[in-house]
Amino acid sequence: MSRRAVLWATTFVMLASVFGLPVQSQMLSNLLGPLLEAWIRTQVQQVDDLRVAVSGPDSEVAGGRIQSIEISGRNIVYEGIPARSLAMRGSDIRLDTRGSLAGGGLRLEKSVLADLALRLSEQDINTYLASRAFQDQVRDLKITLPAQFGGDGTTQIPLEIRNPRVRLLADRLEVQAVVRLENGEPAALRLASGVAVASPRELRLVEPRIVSENGQSAPLEALVNLPILLGPEVEVRRVSLTPGMLVLEGSYRIEAAPPVAGAADRRPQVR
Repeated sequence: MSRRAVLWATTFVMLASVFGLPVQSQMLSNLLGPLLEAWIRTQVQQVDDLRVAVSGPDSEVAGGRIQSIEISGRNIVYEGIPARSLAMRGSDIRLDTRGSLAGGGLRLEKSVLADLALRLSEQDINTYLASRAFQDQVRDLKITLPAQFGGDGTTQIPLEIRNPRVRLLADRLEVQAVVRLENGEPAALRLASGVAVASPRELRLVEPRIVSENGQSAPLEALVNLPILLGPEVEVRRVSLTPGMLVLEGSYRIEAAPPVAGAADRRPQVR
């Protein structure tokens, strides 16, 4: 959406709030959806089939109050991390529609806790495991390797997850890893584990095990309490595994931005 179209849309919102519209009219809701869609596309690196549905009478939308917004999309990439699909729903949303004409965009006046459903494919998780954020988290991770896997059962050796290959099964995930044996030689291993919610902002591995090619396995105590951090904006209530897919359900907090006098151009904006 061009800047001229955005300006026209926000001007229309202002005129509607001044002259009034029928209480049950949906004209502004239909107009605001594409406006928000254009802004969302500026916040992500990629998204397919993006859909934004705005609900609420124009008499409220014109004043900046929106009953609910539903957002969905596929093949999303946000801050370098991909997801196969996303669905969000927020309610009681307050926007500064009047400030938009002063160059401030459609600023969010009140924080929104939106319902979230996120689906991650095997390739999505491979990308996450290869990311700097995860690699920094496991950089100094060491495990004790049982004798049947080439270790002595007592010495801690580094565990590396490079060029990850993940399999998502109905009850667990499996990932290829590499350890450095005492002689310095690399040895390929397969890790298997369930996944559960540890806290609203963390996942944890459930009964992680090391698995050999012939099916032998042994527990990996070093990974039992390894946190999988999700970020301060996310609160997860449920995680589930299905073949080829990991599903997260919870909420995502979108923070409001206070007005900055004389610096409207630096506020989060819908452009």
